[in-house]
Amino acid sequence: MVGRGNAYTNSRGMSDQDISKYKKNLAIRVSGFDVPRPVKTFKDYGFFAELMKAIAKQACEKPTLIQCQALPIVLSGIDVIGIAKTGSGKTASFVLPMIVHIMDQPELEKEKGPIGVVCAPTRELAHQIYLEAKKFTKAHGIRVSAVYGGMSKLDQFKELKA
Repeated sequence: MVGRGNAYTNSRGMSDQDISKYKKNLAIRVSGFDVPRPVKTFKDYGFFAELMKAIAKQACEKPTLIQCQALPIVLSGIDVIGIAKTGSGKTASFVLPMIVHIMDQPELEKEKGPIGVVCAPTRELAHQIYLEAKKFTKAHGIRVSAVYGGMSKLDQFKELKA
């Protein structure tokens, strides 16, 4: 289980100077108060075994630069604005914590939900996020749906109802 106090073991033993050097080497810049330390591996997050298998299935050997810092922040329940290039792993930086949150919730009754919602500014980005989320949620039995303009309202309604 991931929690505020138990997830970031790899960086915990590092001094503040080592953390600063690590961030500098990765070109990570952060601002704010009580920012969680970055981590070096996915194992450091304490994810569920099923989620770790899904991550491994995507050939993700270690977190990307943005994931090293953004995942500990999001998992701690702190808001984050992450800026990184296309293909850098930003989507997983919010999808993986969302899965952890969903799995910590009691199972929903029929026709209740959703537990998590992601808003995107374009249908192309919404579809991209949908495809990425499906890769990680399948093993957990979590349904992912995309709702956006230009598609059949009836089909989307059926998908949401399911």
